[in-house]
Order: sequence, then C-alpha cells, then structure tokens
Amino acid sequence: MSNPDLVRESFYFSKPSGTPSAMRLAAMALELQRYINDHLNGSLRALDLTHDLMERQKCGAHHQFLADLAHDISRDREALKGLLSKAGLDDCCTVPTAGQPLPSKPKEMDISGIGVTAALETLALCIRGKRLLWVALGALVPWFPEWHPLDFRMLELDAIRQNEIIGK
Repeated sequence: MSNPDLVRESFYFSKPSGTPSAMRLAAMALELQRYINDHLNGSLRALDLTHDLMERQKCGAHHQFLADLAHDISRDREALKGLLSKAGLDDCCTVPTAGQPLPSKPKEMDISGIGVTAALETLALCIRGKRLLWVALGALVPWFPEWHPLDFRMLELDAIRQNEIIGK
C-alpha cells in the first residue's frame, strides 16, 4: 500500500464495521480533493478581483492592503497545492461537482460592473471562507501528519486580520 493510500485510510474518521471499503476511501479522498480545489478556484476569482481593485485604487487607501492581499492569496494557493500533493491528491480545476464536469479553465468572473464597496464586500466573504478553510483543514492534521509543518492557526489569524482591515 502506497503512502497516499495509508493517509487516505487513516482519514476515515470512524470505523464502525472494521476497515473501510476502497470505494468509501476513494469517495472521501475525492471529497477532500474537491473541497480544496473549490477553494483554489475561488482564490483565482479573489485574485482577479484584488487585481481589478488595485487598478481602480492606484492611489487609494486600500492599495497597499490589496497588494499584500494578492501576495497572501498567491501564498495560500501554493500552500493548498502543497497539501493536495502531500495527501496524494490532484491539484486540478476539473473535479466534477454534482455529476457534472467543470470546464478545464474556470470562467472568468466579470467584475467590471461592480462597485468598489461591493467588490470589497465580496473579498470579505472570500476571506471568511478562507478562514473556515484553514480551520477545517487544521482539524484534519491528525489524519494527514505530513501537513503538520503548516501552521493552520497562523493562517486563520492572517484571515482574521485581513477581514478586520477590509472592514475598515
């Protein structure tokens, strides 16, 4: 059994009837892969929105925060890709949801028509989702010990700080 298979097996939270079936393990691995890839896709949209806001706010009060946020989003994306790799899962944008395949490249979000306030509110929602992502993935560390070097609590605190700044 390969290391990713062992990791997936240890991911099975409760073993009411002994060892889980291979089908159950594969389904759980697919759900984790889908969850992380959904956040990767969402982070692409947040990055697009951040860059658009930076263009609009070249001299605005939020420009430096947005530049820092774009850097943090890129860093977070690399962390998520690393977690997928360490768990033996695929980093892809084509994990099917509800039985329907996604396009190979997610559609671009049309943000040209939304105002700065709405864009900042959208980013605030993205940041809240990111915070919950780090909490959820941090809870899985016992099942994915190779994730341990990543400080999920610090990533959560970064999201809290970002949300506080964007709310000002």
